[in-house]
Amino acid sequence: SDLIYVIPNGIITDGIECKKSWKQTKYIFFLALLRPNKGAHLLIEAVAKLKASLKGWKIVIAGKDNEHYASFLKKLIIQYQLEDMISLPGALYGEDKWNMYRKADFFVLPTLNENFGIVIAEALLCGTPVITCKGAPWKELIDEKCGWWVDRDVNEIANAIIECLKLDENELEHMGRRGRIYVENNFSSDIVASKMLGIYEKYSKK
Repeated sequence: SDLIYVIPNGIITDGIECKKSWKQTKYIFFLALLRPNKGAHLLIEAVAKLKASLKGWKIVIAGKDNEHYASFLKKLIIQYQLEDMISLPGALYGEDKWNMYRKADFFVLPTLNENFGIVIAEALLCGTPVITCKGAPWKELIDEKCGWWVDRDVNEIANAIIECLKLDENELEHMGRRGRIYVENNFSSDIVASKMLGIYEKYSKK
């Protein structure tokens, strides 16, 4: 009978530093292709609900520009009068991307569907807790106590953000360190490669 093995995506973990401090920066980070299924509009709506609680916070919604959707996001930001809080810097690459992961207090991806969600692993690798939705296969955020895995609903996302805001520096650090260890132990490219090799070797001997 045919056997199917699911081996997770690998990510390069070597040379990617963890943040050094979990002192609150008041930054929330989103990074993905700017498409409706990634849910940046839901983050904007959650921020609008929490406007008073998020006074003084900055929300960075980064990603490769889909012109039609980006203009919709800009209209939403104006509609909710969030121009001072939310920025759309476009795509971020290289050190700009890694530095933003490390700078943020937490990372939010209100996605509809992901087969993995590499940005989630990248954020965790930097020691940054993650809020994502159940369309992404990341139940481990709860199991490993390094983030939130919620229904794709504005209220649920807003509630998770409120929980994040309540965390002190020590709690954020514990979450961040657990997330990094989880990614290093499960998704670093050498571990994923050795899992693949093990399966090939097992069946080449048959």
